[in-house]
Amino acid sequence: MHDVAARIRQGLVPEGLSLERYARYTHLAYGHPEEVAATLAADRVLPHTTDLILQFTPIFPPLDQALHMMEQIATVIGPALGWQPHRNA
Repeated sequence: MHDVAARIRQGLVPEGLSLERYARYTHLAYGHPEEVAATLAADRVLPHTTDLILQFTPIFPPLDQALHMMEQIATVIGPALGWQPHRNA
């Protein structure tokens, strides 16, 4: 969230928001995997989407933590949204 200061200067984001409030204000699903899944599942637009990008900033956590985060996207968030692994015939 390195560009928050620029967004504040441009008047796009109010000053003084917590990280959680900033995420909510900018429509980011932020938190523990269960919280992210619940936020996405509650979004009225989700049933009409064809693509959903789940990401994190990989330059901040160490590699083992980044790998764990990717695993949680695949094993917690995705399945909570009804995703199933693709099985080859």
